[in-house]
Amino acid sequence: MRGVVRLSLEIVFFAAATTLLWYVAATAAVVLGLGVAIHYLLSLDRIRWLLAN
Repeated sequence: MRGVVRLSLEIVFFAAATTLLWYVAATAAVVLGLGVAIHYLLSLDRIRWLLAN
């Protein structure tokens, strides 16, 4: 359960940061969003572990 909460908090945090950055610098927001998405894609084992715990 804690892993689901942790993953949810991470997703909400990065989504909010990307959204707020969009209003200041759209290009930087796209870079941040892509970076986070790529990080999560490369960390699927960590995501599975979080969901299991």
